[in-house]
Order: sequence, then C-alpha cells, then structure tokens
Amino acid sequence: MEIIETIIPGVKLIKRKPVKDERGSFQRLFCQEELVSLMLGEKIEQINYSKTTTKGTLRGLHLQLGDFAEKKIITCTKGAVFDLALDLRKNSETFLEHFSLELSQEEHLSILIPEGVAHGFQSLQDNSELLYLHTSRYSFSHETGIYPLDPTLNLEWPLKAIKLSERDKSLKVVDENFEGY
Repeated sequence: MEIIETIIPGVKLIKRKPVKDERGSFQRLFCQEELVSLMLGEKIEQINYSKTTTKGTLRGLHLQLGDFAEKKIITCTKGAVFDLALDLRKNSETFLEHFSLELSQEEHLSILIPEGVAHGFQSLQDNSELLYLHTSRYSFSHETGIYPLDPTLNLEWPLKAIKLSERDKSLKVVDENFEGY
C-alpha cells in the first residue's frame, strides 16, 4: 500500500496494489500493521456498507463529534463516486477548505477522513457501493454535518444533486457564527 498526502492535513489516500492473474485479482483493503502510521493506535470499531442506486444521489456531509469522533477509511467497491472531505476543524490551517476526487472500483484507492473532517459523496454511476471502516461506533447524539449544497461553501458537485435525505437537507449551513469543531 502507498500513502498519498492531500491538501487537507490528515486526509490521505491509500493506494492499493492488486495482484492479478488469469482468474481475476486480489487486493488487501486494510492492514492494521501496514497502516499503523495512519491509525495511531486506533482500531476499527465498525464496518458499514452503502449502496446508492441512482446516479446523481448526494449523501453528506457528515461527521461525529466528542467521544465518538472517528477516522473513516472509505473504499468504493462497485461503480464510482465523487468523494469530498471538508475540513471543519476550527484550528486547522485548511479550515473550510475541501479535497475531492473520484473513487471507483478501478482506481484501487481508499480515502482516510480524520476526526473533525466532514465526508460526503455523489454517486457517478447507478448502484455504486462503498465500504466504510470506522474507528468509533455510530452515535446518533454525536452526529452532525454541513448541508452539502450550502452556497457559502461553493462546493462543485459534478452532477445535478438529487435524492438528498431529509436529514441531509436539514444539516447546518456555514454562517458568520460558525467557528468549527
């Protein structure tokens, strides 16, 4: 595995190296020992899977705070998504900046999202599937986020956004009082 830095401190790409032969391919998605420098002693506590059936669907921007703040490693196992990380850490040099890329099953990339950075994605193909590795279990009372179409942020999603959940539509917008987390 190769670790690639991004413009947001703590947001990293993990480039996997599949082994291929006439039968197909094999690749390691996660290895605690190989990724010890990223995990800083933290263990994976929860694994989630999402399937987004319709191209253009927008999900996010989500994060957990407090005792349930988490690192996430996200891998696209089928299809393709436009993936976005938004820095909401109040003391970060990249506060309110974002990093985005296309994740797909062909690229062999995963993205690590650290604590204090919100995550969201837009499906670029029907039936896109993501696998999430979390360092904390889900806690409804510790979850928050930012409205992904907040005009203040001027995020450029590649497709017309469709099928936002009611929860995502009700997320906070960044205003003059927003100081970060």
